[in-house]
Amino acid sequence: MATRRTLVALATVAVAAVAGGGVADAMTVRVPLDRSGAVPGTIEISLERQIARRPSWPPLLFLGGAQGEQSSFYFGPRAINRLSSGLRAGGPSERDTIVMDLRGTGDSGSFDCPELERAIALGDPGPAAAACAVALGPRRGFFTARDSAEDIEAVRVALGEEKLALVGAAYGAQVAFAYAQRYPHRVERLVLDSPVLPGSLDPLYRSSFAMAPEVVRSRCRQGSCRRASRSPVADFVALARRLERSPARGTVFDGNGRPHEVQLGPFDLYQALAGAGPFRGLGSDRLLPGLVRNALRGDVAPLLRIRSDIRSLRRLILDGLPGFDSFGEVAHVASLCEESPLPWSRNDSVGQRAEQASAFVHALPSEVLLPFGPRTALASDVLELCHSWPVASTPQPAPASLPPMPALLLVGEQALRPTPSDAEVVAGLIPGVKVLRFSGFGGGVITAAPRCPKAATGAFLAGANPEPCAAAGRPKPAPPPPPFSLDEVAPEAGTRGRAGRTLAAVQMTIANAAARPLFPFGGRRVQRVGGQRSGSYRFSIRTRRLDMRDVSYVSGVRITGSIARYWGARHGWRGTIRVTGRAAAHGRLTVDGRGLRGELGGVSVAARRKGLR
Repeated sequence: MATRRTLVALATVAVAAVAGGGVADAMTVRVPLDRSGAVPGTIEISLERQIARRPSWPPLLFLGGAQGEQSSFYFGPRAINRLSSGLRAGGPSERDTIVMDLRGTGDSGSFDCPELERAIALGDPGPAAAACAVALGPRRGFFTARDSAEDIEAVRVALGEEKLALVGAAYGAQVAFAYAQRYPHRVERLVLDSPVLPGSLDPLYRSSFAMAPEVVRSRCRQGSCRRASRSPVADFVALARRLERSPARGTVFDGNGRPHEVQLGPFDLYQALAGAGPFRGLGSDRLLPGLVRNALRGDVAPLLRIRSDIRSLRRLILDGLPGFDSFGEVAHVASLCEESPLPWSRNDSVGQRAEQASAFVHALPSEVLLPFGPRTALASDVLELCHSWPVASTPQPAPASLPPMPALLLVGEQALRPTPSDAEVVAGLIPGVKVLRFSGFGGGVITAAPRCPKAATGAFLAGANPEPCAAAGRPKPAPPPPPFSLDEVAPEAGTRGRAGRTLAAVQMTIANAAARPLFPFGGRRVQRVGGQRSGSYRFSIRTRRLDMRDVSYVSGVRITGSIARYWGARHGWRGTIRVTGRAAAHGRLTVDGRGLRGELGGVSVAARRKGLR
């Protein structure tokens, strides 16, 4: 114990009091970049450690996030506190808790390729990844789970600990498994959340594609999608097959209202379901069934517009918050491209890879890619990312069975990457592992799910037998699809005919504006985004003023005008808007504390305001 405390004190960078009377240590452990010594250099592995008052069990080490994601960002203080609540004073055991940032993430080594950060965020990373590989040279080969497993052992030795308990989620679970395979006698117990075996994450997404219809079915259980679609699973499968045959084209509008022709491909649909890539932040569990229904009717604009909005938001983040960095782009690309089982030979030239990948994919039985197909698999973001990346690492050893050890495996039954079937392969290599399945949850159940999975994990870490959680509750209802024409809009209550439908369309347009991703990044006080079918919105963060210029949310109804939020006013928003468009009842409306009122098509109208708070 004295040795351990001395080592911690020597390595401590900052110490602060924390709840429960312990202390929090930020510390680093220096490790070689290449343990063979062929490539010079070192990395300082960053740790955040909370020291228990009277530790009676080995420390608990957290490893989490996707490739390149910072563990200390993935496992926020709330998740760690809930998981370790039974491990503090008064509980059945006490443990120090440690969050370790894997090499190349957070404060654990800095490997910068500035253009790669922007390229990944904006969805065109291939050329920047190739340039980054050249800039890094042979250093790019040392960001694998194997290297991080050796870092964990170096941390254990530096801390003077006999054993560690590991909690790994997503890529952190790969690293935790790799450590347990190399140093099983140093693992006191093992928790793997949404795991896949090291080097086994399929760049062609075969298990994820097969899981897609079941994910749609689960999200729409208990009739929660009835307003969006009568048959959401059939709709999704039909759209996947249609896009596999031929991508759809549509128009998006930028912040100045200029139109841009863009394409929606089948891999875009998969990413929308997964809430990944250019659709991260979509909230697909609620919105996607209606957007898919619209796309089947030939209306892809709402789905394309969400993708465009998220990319615009990423530009704001990149331009306004250059110091915000919870993601290591170099580690992300390097670990994916060095470890993934890519459909080409490691030693073949870049020029041969596309042909090899195509031949490999087209030789697969068609059923393994359903409901998608070869076009979808070949559009994989991993293939795009790694196409020009020259591999620098040696091949990874095949995963082998672990010796018996206390182990818990958590699986979200809606997980798309990795899928429950991927997790079952991991479970087959851990004798006696306890597997808990959580219906209604996707990947990363420890951080994303409610209290029950955290309580079960905490019980296991305290030496108890964890109990399965009850099935998830009723999912949130999916909203109806955006109307394509005014004929599909129900009239506003109290007003009939075209005037009533136009008034309801105006309410939808304003409500849609209020739901946009508008945030004050980097001091940028005015933000602009495109409308769904025409025009643009301009929003002032300082004055809370929303300007709409020829905006159309429902085809044939256009709005121009301004409304603003007045602090201290009894009911907030006020302004005037003009309504035009080939299908609309034209006129002017005033927005005030009583709602909307005015004339449309010569008819006096009034309604309570919706969508603005």
